[in-house]
Amino acid sequence: MAYRTSTVLFPGIGLVLLLATLSGCTSITTTRSDGRQITRSIDQFKGYIESVFRRQNQATLNTGQLLDEDISERTGLELETAERRMLDACGALNQVARKKMNRNEPGILLELKVRNTIGECDHATEQLEQLIEELE
Repeated sequence: MAYRTSTVLFPGIGLVLLLATLSGCTSITTTRSDGRQITRSIDQFKGYIESVFRRQNQATLNTGQLLDEDISERTGLELETAERRMLDACGALNQVARKKMNRNEPGILLELKVRNTIGECDHATEQLEQLIEELE
């Protein structure tokens, strides 16, 4: 699967990726909360981060639409729980995005946190996407 390289929302992640390059890394590996490891080239990793960000935003929109529909209380609770799990896992990613939208630099520690938590964010997003798909 090819990921579009984009630095529109995450141009600062380039610093983290530059440091990885200077230290001799040609690829970056992160681990999802399900244990699956994701390894990407540096350019692909930027695209991967952007892709996860867009997917988790879409999942949040879809969750809101489903919660507005006539669904059971149990289903609503399942959706809200899965969404909360995703938002918690994607916290660092969303923090960087907010800082970028406000034209603030997130700093290297926060960018490293994104690198270290993007796999968990991806997995939580995937779980919510699957739940939404089952309900549509």
